[in-house]
Amino acid sequence: MPNVSPHSPDLYLCHKVKLDQDKPIYITEFAAKSTKEIAHHILLFACSDAGPDDTWNCGEMSHHSGDTQFKVGPVCRSRQNIIFAWALDAPKLVLPEDVAFKLGGDTMNKYLVVQVHYANVDLFADGSTDNSGIILKGQTEPVSKLAGVYLMGTGGSIPSQTQETFEAACQIKENVEMHPFAYRTHAHKLGVVNSGYLVTNGPGKQDQQWTEIGRRSPQLPQMFFPVTNDVTVRRGDVLAARCTMFNFVDHDVKIGATGDDEMCNFYIMYWVQGDNLLSENTCFSNGPPYWHFRNFKTREGIPLYADSIPKDASKVPDAQLEELDRIKQAGGLHGAHGANHNNHKQEEKDDEMEMDHSHMDHNQMSHESKSKYLNKIIQKLLAEYGSENRRIRFHKKSMDSSSEEDLDELEKAYLLKKLLNRIGIN
Repeated sequence: MPNVSPHSPDLYLCHKVKLDQDKPIYITEFAAKSTKEIAHHILLFACSDAGPDDTWNCGEMSHHSGDTQFKVGPVCRSRQNIIFAWALDAPKLVLPEDVAFKLGGDTMNKYLVVQVHYANVDLFADGSTDNSGIILKGQTEPVSKLAGVYLMGTGGSIPSQTQETFEAACQIKENVEMHPFAYRTHAHKLGVVNSGYLVTNGPGKQDQQWTEIGRRSPQLPQMFFPVTNDVTVRRGDVLAARCTMFNFVDHDVKIGATGDDEMCNFYIMYWVQGDNLLSENTCFSNGPPYWHFRNFKTREGIPLYADSIPKDASKVPDAQLEELDRIKQAGGLHGAHGANHNNHKQEEKDDEMEMDHSHMDHNQMSHESKSKYLNKIIQKLLAEYGSENRRIRFHKKSMDSSSEEDLDELEKAYLLKKLLNRIGIN
C-alpha cells in the first residue's frame, strides 16, 4: 500500500503493480509486512487486467463504505487468481524446492494486486498512513513445477447459540494431476475448525474414501501449513471442505465481507508438473441452510455418503487445543468461544466442581490452589462480562436514552450478582 489512510471501518483497499511482460518471474517465498492490529487480512491476486486506478476501493461492501477518497472497482477486471493469503500474524511461507508461482512474461498474470482489509481504522483517525503489503522473493530461472491455489468457500448463515457446518464440494473436471502441498483455513470469531478432503469413489458405497488434506482451527495464526497427507488429485476426484462454527452471540450471523460477518474458506496450495494449472480454481456453495454435503452428487450421480465422512471432521486436533489454550491464557485469542466449543460441556462440569469447592473453608486450600482457583474465576468473569456487555450494547442501539440508563443499572446488578455467587455469597 502506498501510504494510504483509510477512514471507514471494514474498508477493502487494492493496489496494483504491473509485471514485466518480456521476462517471467518465479515467486518462491511470501512474507507479510503488517500486523493483525492493522490488517484484518491480506490477499494477493494475479490478474490479466486490473484497475480502475493504482489504488482503489475493491471491497464487496464498497458501495456502503462512505469512503469517497478512493475510486470503486473489482479486484480484477478479468481472469483473477489468488496467489497468497495472510492473517493473524502468520509467519512467512517458503515453497518446496523447484516449485514456484510463474508471473508476468507469456502468462495471463499481467498484474499483481494486493488487497488489504482494514476492519478497524482507529489507528488512522489522526491522519496516520499505512504501507502494509506482501514481500515477495523469487528468481528468473525457470522451475519444473508450477504452483497454484484452489479456494473453497461458502455462503450461508448461522442462528444464534447454535453449531452449524458450512460445507462445499466440487468434482475436478479438468485433465490435470495436482499435488496439494499446503493448506490454509480462514474464518472469523465463530470458527471452530475448518477441514478439507480428497474424496475418491469406487464401484460401491463402501469404496468411497475421504483423505484429509488439512484440519485446523481458524482461531490460530492463519498461515499455510503442510498438508496432512500426500495425495494426488485427478480428473473425476472430489474436493470437499467443511467449516464448523459455533455462534455464541445473541443474533444470527451471515457470511459477508465485514468483520462482524463470517467467512468459511479452505485454501489448497498445489503444484503441477509443467504449465497445466487448473483454470477453474474456486469451489463455492450456498452454505446453510440451503446446501450441505447431502446435496452434492458427481456427474455420475454418486453422492457424498454420510457414513464415509470422517468422524473428526468437526473436531479440533488435540495439539491445536493445547496451542489455543496457551494463546488464550496470554490474552491473544480473538475467538476463544468458538475454538473451544468442543470442550464446553466438560468445562461446565469443571465449573460445577469449582463452585462446590468455593464454599469450603479457604484455610483448607493451599496458597497455590487458591491462586489457581481465583485466577480461573476471574478469567471466566471477564469472559462473561464481555459476552453480556456485547449483548446489552447490541440491544441498546434500538432503545431511547431512558431505557439505556435502565440497562446500565441492570448490567451492573448482573455482574455484581455473578461475582457474589462465584465467591459463595448469596
